[in-house]
Amino acid sequence: MVDAVVGVVRAAVFVAAHLFGGSVGAAVLAVSLAARLALLPLTLRLARRAATQRGKMAALQPRLARLQERYGRDPGELARRTREVYRKAGVRVLDPASLLGGLAQVPVLGALYAAVRRGLGAGAPFLWVADLARPDALLALGVAALAAAAAYLAGRPGAPKQAAAQAVLSGALTLLLLGRSSGALLLTWAGTSAGNVAQAFLLRRRGP
Repeated sequence: MVDAVVGVVRAAVFVAAHLFGGSVGAAVLAVSLAARLALLPLTLRLARRAATQRGKMAALQPRLARLQERYGRDPGELARRTREVYRKAGVRVLDPASLLGGLAQVPVLGALYAAVRRGLGAGAPFLWVADLARPDALLALGVAALAAAAAYLAGRPGAPKQAAAQAVLSGALTLLLLGRSSGALLLTWAGTSAGNVAQAFLLRRRGP
């Protein structure tokens, strides 16, 4: 089953490469972005749901602080009353729908990464990259910057310092994890990150 999905992804890349004049790099980037954009309806819904839950949690903090002061020495009673507060407010600490929605993204993006890791793009040039099967420091820096931009836009509008810290962390982690990856894999991550930027922009434009 996994091999079949990976095969479909590879076929899609080859078709896209034909449309882009034989450029495998442009095809990998386009297919990655298309796959991420196809998931936008699901991920936007999940992001709005998560934002609503965070807003409810923030509103409950004064009540939770009072419970902590009153029942801090009785962990069992504190936990019971905390659960009651969450229940009345409609807050779920672990949201099954969000968890399942996140897992639904794994097959699509996982197949993309698997197709690239199996040698897709080997020997193919793209822009300044001579061989997409080899790492490229400049491309890695560009992808890290794109991931940082997505993280910054996804941060809370009223907390620029926190958003900036998230952006720096995201960019650094991307560079650490993918700095020595192949150019093809970096292009896959770039397409995904570009989709994340689009999602963050839509969330900011439409509001929570």
